[in-house]
This record gives sequence, structure tokens and C-alpha cells, in this order.
Amino acid sequence: MNTQRNERFGRLLSEGISSVARRQGRTLQEVETAIGEGLGYARATVDGWRRGTIPRTAEQVAYLARYCVTQGRMDHSWAASLLLQAAHPTPDTVLKELFPPGRGGGFMPAVRDNLPARYGAFLGRQADVAQVLAGIDSRWPLVAIEGFAGNGKTTLALEMAYRVLSPAGDEPPARFAYAVWISAKHQPERRLWHDEVLNMVAQLLGAPTLTQLPLPEKEREVNALLHTWPVLLVIDNFETITDPALVGWLHRLPEPSKVLITSRHAQLRTAWAIHLGGLDAEAALTLIRQHGRRLHSAALAGLRTGYV
Repeated sequence: MNTQRNERFGRLLSEGISSVARRQGRTLQEVETAIGEGLGYARATVDGWRRGTIPRTAEQVAYLARYCVTQGRMDHSWAASLLLQAAHPTPDTVLKELFPPGRGGGFMPAVRDNLPARYGAFLGRQADVAQVLAGIDSRWPLVAIEGFAGNGKTTLALEMAYRVLSPAGDEPPARFAYAVWISAKHQPERRLWHDEVLNMVAQLLGAPTLTQLPLPEKEREVNALLHTWPVLLVIDNFETITDPALVGWLHRLPEPSKVLITSRHAQLRTAWAIHLGGLDAEAALTLIRQHGRRLHSAALAGLRTGYV
């Protein structure tokens, strides 16, 4: 790594060192001295890093990230940002060491999704479920559930988000660590969504400070998070969105994260598309009965085959 300056790196490192100082009741100079001793450098060198000079080697950057995470309890988003700003060649390796999956949460944000509640039992559509899962498990970055209004696109997308985040019974292990739900249903007049989507991803993944960054830098740092943690990004009612910047970003979404959209028509050129039809007669009848019971309508609750 070549020596260079990056003010954002300096601010991030200052945050990490300040967190260590607060938690241990030490001064910034004492923490800088301890870091310098660990790396075999004078305190002045660490102070220079804190002012924006990038360390010469990837090992030094990894040491700084490791020290501030373990001693100052800095979170995943901070570590990912520090490594990104220092242009560390293998940030995934360092992050997996600091935040290994399956250790009971570690420093991961407690909230894993913002999914709306399910509305009643999910009925039928096993073939459609299989198609969505096939798309999610494929190398396609985008999966689109398409069909006319009111045919259950949102219900299917919500069910799939719950299943891949928290599977039950004999289903495969969870495919994603987070699920971010965004609905354009109640803002049909809004066309530009790129910045809003980035903000929502950053907030749910425990990195609210990223929302204050300029858009290009914000996108880079959110991409770093999406590349580190598998995230399912669900955008409902996508047909109302006409934002070229958002569409371009979705096509470039880094693995292992994935996008699932619902739309009344085809919009994305590289999407695994599921064209949703209506429910079969038996599933439709069961759904009507459920609504009848919810509405305390004996006529609907007792509806029999032959009336649908």
C-alpha cells in the first residue's frame, strides 16, 4: 500500500481511538502510544495516521481496525469504512475475522429486518415460491415478481423475505443476514429513490452516519456493507419508480446481496422474472373463507366449491 492522505480515514481512526480512550479512561495520547508500541512505531506516527495519513502496509491498517473493534467496541460499519478508505486489498478477510458469522450477534446490529407483518396465512403458489427461490439462489443480481394489480405480488415477496431470512422446519439455512423492505406504494408521485434506498440500507445495517456522506461516497460504503453481509433488498411497487441512477446501481449490486422487486410490468433488463397469475380455485376459495371469518361474514366463511 502506498502512503497517501485521506481525511475520511483520519476521521474514522480518530473516532476509533476516541472510543478506546473513553472506554478505558485514558487520554488520546496514551492510546496512540499503546498502538504505536504494538506496531513498533512512535506515537507521532499514529498521530499522523489519525490526521489522515494512510499506513504503508495492509497489516498496519488491519491492526488499527482490530485494535479499535476489540478495545473500543467499534461496529462493523465503522471497520468496513476504515478498510475501504485505506484501500485495504482484502477487507472481507479482516471483517470476517472481527465479526465472524454465527457468534450470537457479536457487534452486528440487533435489528435484522424492517419487514411488515404478514397478513394472514400464506396460501398456495408453491410453484411460484420455487421460482423465486431459484432466482435468489442463482447468479442473477435481480429477481422480479411481475403481474397485474392485486394478484398477490406483495404478499409473495413478503413471504419470500421471511422465508430466506428466518427459515422454519426442514427448509434450507437462512440465505441472508438482513432484509431491507422499501415500498413505493404510498409515494407514487416520487420518482428519485437512489439516495433514499442507500439511506435505508445504511440505517438498517447500523451505519446511520453514512447517510450524511455525499452520494458517490455513500454508495461506495453501502456497497462495502452489501459485499460483506448478505442482504435481501426488497422494493415493492417498483413500477412507480423511474430513477436511472437507482436502476443502474441495482444492476451493479455486489454479491452476496440480492434485489427482489415487485412490479406490474417488466422494467429491469437483467432480472430473473416470475410472471404471477391468479390463485388456483382451491387457494382462492380458502382465502375468501379466511376473509369471511375475519369480517365475521358467515356467507363468505362458509363459501363452497362452485362459487369461485
